[in-house]
Amino acid sequence: MKRATLKNLNQYIRDTYPELDVELWKPAPGWFVFSGPDQDVDDFYIHPIESILALSHASFDKWCAWIDFEIRTACEKQKYLKSL
Repeated sequence: MKRATLKNLNQYIRDTYPELDVELWKPAPGWFVFSGPDQDVDDFYIHPIESILALSHASFDKWCAWIDFEIRTACEKQKYLKSL
């Protein structure tokens, strides 16, 4: 099982979402936020990931699934807001 680190998770984000200029960082224990020029611009906002105890020990693949969910949700919301 591959261990999740900020370095390999940010590489995953860069490889999977090259059109976005965001990265994941940890400002405090149990709190993971996305930052970068695309965050909060033009109704685009990716919600922070609040580390649930189980997620703290999750595999790289589980983290990637969580990241994908948050980014997809942000993209869908942005698309909806632009359609109004």
